[in-house]
Amino acid sequence: MSDGPGPGPDSLSPALGPAEILELELTVPRAEVLRYLGYPRRRAPRGELAARFESLWPLGVARLAARGAVRLVAAAELKSAAVPKLGAVLGIALGTAGPALEAESAARLAADDPFAGLFFDAFGSAAAEAAAMALEVALRQRAAAVGLAALGRRFSPGYGRWSVSHQGALLA
Repeated sequence: MSDGPGPGPDSLSPALGPAEILELELTVPRAEVLRYLGYPRRRAPRGELAARFESLWPLGVARLAARGAVRLVAAAELKSAAVPKLGAVLGIALGTAGPALEAESAARLAADDPFAGLFFDAFGSAAAEAAAMALEVALRQRAAAVGLAALGRRFSPGYGRWSVSHQGALLA
């Protein structure tokens, strides 16, 4: 995300500071998990699949280990990442739902339990999006604390004109 009008990067660089590591308490929306499973809005599994969905839900919650990092960065630091629409300052966030959901999905698929495998994959995708939203809130709070009026919209490598090939430079 890039900043709106405000102080230039030179006046902010000392205040931007290091990355802040956050343990994230998330609520994963059931509607999002269902959407990732391919259910249309306001539709849900029925019968045996509904019972499986409900029995898997607490296992998904138990495997959730969401963390993230946020940092405000002077745009000059990110030239090698080819970030489009650079403002003076960017908010950088990196988040994860944790490795256990993906591992559980793979294990269930390998054990020929496709519904459970897809459930854990969908749960992880919905959790990752919830983590991104929580990190966006943290970035906006951090930006306000250093006097930035506003941050623009969230975007990531692979969206729009920002090639995913630049992700490595961004993470470096």
